[in-house]
Amino acid sequence: MIRKITVLLAFAILVTISNKISAQINIQSGVEPIAMVENIVGEGVVFDNVQYTGANSARGIFTNGSTTNLGIESGIFLTSGAGYVIPGPNTQSSAGSNNGMSGDATLTGLAGVSTYDASVLQFDFVPESDTLRFKYVFGSEEYNEYVFSSFNDVFGYFVTGPDPNGGYFSNENVALIPGTEIPIAINNVNNGWSSPGVVPNGPCTHCEYYVDNTGGMTLEYDGFTAVLTAWIMVVPCETYHIKMAIADAGDHIFDSGVFLEENSFESPKIEVEAEPTPEGVSDNMVEGCVEADIIFRLPNSSYAPITINYEITGTADPDLDFEDPIPTSITIDEGNDSAFIHVAPIKDGMLEGDETLIFIITNELGCTVRYDTVEFIIVDYVDMVLSITPDMAICEGQTVELVTEAFNGISPYFYQWVEPSIENDTIEVTPEETTTYKVQVTDMCEGFIEDSVTIVVLPMPELNLGNDTVVCGADSLVLHAGGGFTSYQWQDGSADSIYVVTEPGTYWVQVMAPNGCTAGDQITVNFFPPIFVDLGIDTVICIGETVILDAGGGFESYYWQDGSNNQTYDVTITGTYWVQVFDANGCTTFDTIQVSVDDDAPEFSLGDDMTLCYGVSYTLSTG
Repeated sequence: MIRKITVLLAFAILVTISNKISAQINIQSGVEPIAMVENIVGEGVVFDNVQYTGANSARGIFTNGSTTNLGIESGIFLTSGAGYVIPGPNTQSSAGSNNGMSGDATLTGLAGVSTYDASVLQFDFVPESDTLRFKYVFGSEEYNEYVFSSFNDVFGYFVTGPDPNGGYFSNENVALIPGTEIPIAINNVNNGWSSPGVVPNGPCTHCEYYVDNTGGMTLEYDGFTAVLTAWIMVVPCETYHIKMAIADAGDHIFDSGVFLEENSFESPKIEVEAEPTPEGVSDNMVEGCVEADIIFRLPNSSYAPITINYEITGTADPDLDFEDPIPTSITIDEGNDSAFIHVAPIKDGMLEGDETLIFIITNELGCTVRYDTVEFIIVDYVDMVLSITPDMAICEGQTVELVTEAFNGISPYFYQWVEPSIENDTIEVTPEETTTYKVQVTDMCEGFIEDSVTIVVLPMPELNLGNDTVVCGADSLVLHAGGGFTSYQWQDGSADSIYVVTEPGTYWVQVMAPNGCTAGDQITVNFFPPIFVDLGIDTVICIGETVILDAGGGFESYYWQDGSNNQTYDVTITGTYWVQVFDANGCTTFDTIQVSVDDDAPEFSLGDDMTLCYGVSYTLSTG
């Protein structure tokens, strides 16, 4: 009875894939041969007459290959030993299992020596395209120490059936080195011989297809091929037989294995995908913004010309929800392998949630008609709204952060403050006067919205306790913070507008104005004893006389009424004289004196000159 695997495929533009990650390749040995064939045949392929020869431990299914350096994620394996040998790390140079099984005549012919422990999977199948193509990897523990020896482990994929060029294939090996007719075997793909645990360095024998795994962390085999593709032209819809076989050559000892990619045998598919325009805006179509080219792609141009018919369903109306009605078929012209229709969803202004556009495609490429389902998503475009920092009042000199955030539309959003010109969703400003700040926002669909925020700048309180000062000869100083404020707070917590200072120190006050703004000031006060200067009492001098005024010593500086700076000052004329003195602490004092010059001199005479005799006296009188 012919078995047929039919799969209804559902594709979406945006797909989320969840992969289970583990530390190494996952090997499941002893899987039923039919299950192995079902693993490698794809959609719509028919198969029958499944047979397996070999040990149960030598066959199975593998997954999680992407965590290794194998190059294939999942599929089936056949070995000349056991599946449990496959997982790494590569800690042995001679791992293997002797199954005690016989070899295979076809493989013996390829290897040129006797074969053992053959593992052979074969079945009949009907291809629906003109090409049989699948990917595989061959690996072995015979690498690298048995290269060019008689232990030339070998495998092959042998096809039997009609030759499209005429005649008949009989065990035609399709596992060949690319571009040659040479089968894949140890001696045919390598990078030379080397001792166990040593990386080989040639000579190269098709080494471009060889991957050395000496010391590898994910697989045990000492070496394996790169991912290769086996293919052969066939006649669609005819029955073929394939034999997949691997065996030890020359002995039973070391394992070799071959890995075949999952879903390798596939029917020709019509691939359908969407390329949104403009590119990079959204993975989905968006009403009034993101359109799409719906591309229908054949396996190759040999299937053209062809008209592909499809039924359109889903929640989006193909006639009303798009700028142009969507046709129900598309023609791919001769020589082409694809064609597309352009879909432009209109912006209807209604919030309907995500809508679907579903194509049910009639696939007549193969031997049977199949129906593939492809689903696309159409997203509502909802006009942007903008959240922004509300209007506020700040005090003079204060810095404020302005924040805006866009919602709806299609992200990412592009923010542009007008003045200052800054491209960001957040700015910091320190306005000197009341200012309105405007921001403009666009999204990926060129939607536009703008808003503004006004910052009112309130004047700061005017507060001045004066310059740092010294108090000389007094017991206290009264500090005045001024009136008209709603609150005061001095350094000790007192709340009056004045503060009496009696000790040296630094004093501060913070005040709040009726508008809520606060200001502060501080002053340093020092106390020192008084100083004295004495110029004496007011005095009178006669004309022509000089009086010296002395301010006394020990002062830091002197300042007389005429700007001179000496300790003494000479006075010869009538006037008021003063001096200010300063000591080292900054204390100061001054004194003033009135000096008068008397210019009214007395008149008298001692008489005329005379001559006196010796011994005679005469009395002189001023009168």
